[in-house]
Parts: sequence; structure tokens; C-alpha cells
Amino acid sequence: MTMVLKLSKSTEKPRALKMVGWYDPAQLLRTAGHVIVSTLLARHIDDRRLQGLAPAAEDFADYRGERLRDETGKFTFDFVADTGDGWNSTYAVALALSKPSLTFAEGEEELRLPRGSLLVLGGDLVYPTPSALLYQERLQQPFSDACPTISGAGAEVLAIPGNHDWYDSLVSFRRLFLHAQ
Repeated sequence: MTMVLKLSKSTEKPRALKMVGWYDPAQLLRTAGHVIVSTLLARHIDDRRLQGLAPAAEDFADYRGERLRDETGKFTFDFVADTGDGWNSTYAVALALSKPSLTFAEGEEELRLPRGSLLVLGGDLVYPTPSALLYQERLQQPFSDACPTISGAGAEVLAIPGNHDWYDSLVSFRRLFLHAQ
């Protein structure tokens, strides 16, 4: 399904969240609690079963056509997953994605890769667990700040949820990517 990541400049200064303290005992306990609850309940309350009952979406994108091809007829896309567990790392990833092209040099040779016409987000977009606020602070705001020139264009995004995105049964993920809230 085609999804659009809504980026907007906030007038308020966002919290520049630090990286997740993965070895912090309190964080380990919170994450363990989410894993246990998710594991125990997922056997009986797997949200994907309910999604299968939902009406079929009519807006599936067809990428075989010319819609996202460049002037030479090529279709390119960017892929990124695990966008970062702190503001600085997510901003760095977003900044690289916002460049019109990236140039890599190896010895005398240079390879220039243009920005793709599609961004595929491969999951685990917020750490340690999702919420609407954490998606705003850990994903949307760093991307918005790094990509001000492309944010208004509504860059096309396909998002695939990862295991950390599932800890709230994809409620926050769907709110952002399916309902643009």
C-alpha cells in the first residue's frame, strides 16, 4: 500500500531525544515486559487476523508503470531500516536520504547514486517501543528537520513494520502511515 510520510516543520522546539539506554536496568525491564506481553498475547490476539477482515484497499500502487520513473526511464528507490534510536542518528540517516545524490569514491573511481523516487522504510522506525509521541519525536521530527526541501512534496514512502513497531499492535504505525495522523 502506498503511504505518505507527512513531514511538517513544527513551530515548537522538539525534544532531541538521546539514544536509548539499552543496558539501563529500567529500560531492560520495560522492554522485557513488552516482549513478554507481546509474545503471550500475540498467539491469541494477532492483529493481522483482523486486518485480513478489513475491506480491500483500492489504492495499491503499481510500480510497473511510468509514474515513478526518472527522465531516463529508470525506477530507483532508497531503502532504510532501523532509522536510529536517538535524534542525532535518525537525523543523520534522514539527511543522507534528503540529498539529491550520494557520491562514493573508491580510488580513482566515483559512483554517483541519485535519490530514489520511492523510499522504502524497512521497519523498526522507533525505539524502544512505539507511541504516537515517539513516532513524532524519533522519526517525523528528525526527518522533517533534515528534509525541509522535499517535505512539502510528499515524498512517496512504503513502510514495512519491524518487530519494535509491533509492540503496540501497529496502532501507532497505522495511525502515521495509513491514516496520516
